[in-house]
Amino acid sequence: MAWADDRTIVATGIDGRLLTSTDAGANWTSSQEPIGEVTALGASRTDDGDVEALLMAENQVLRTVDGGATTQQLL
Repeated sequence: MAWADDRTIVATGIDGRLLTSTDAGANWTSSQEPIGEVTALGASRTDDGDVEALLMAENQVLRTVDGGATTQQLL
């Protein structure tokens, strides 16, 4: 679990889905598809205001700015 700002949290579920809360954990949105087993996670806000998550999953470094709907492989 990682805080992107004082109200936004990004986490992973036991099923490998990315979870996002924009109200300090009161409500959560889940990605449709699992990303895989996440072993490291960081989150922040971009200059455009998007929630960016960087994660290590299945031996890959991935980036998503849409709650896990799409990912970009960085390494």
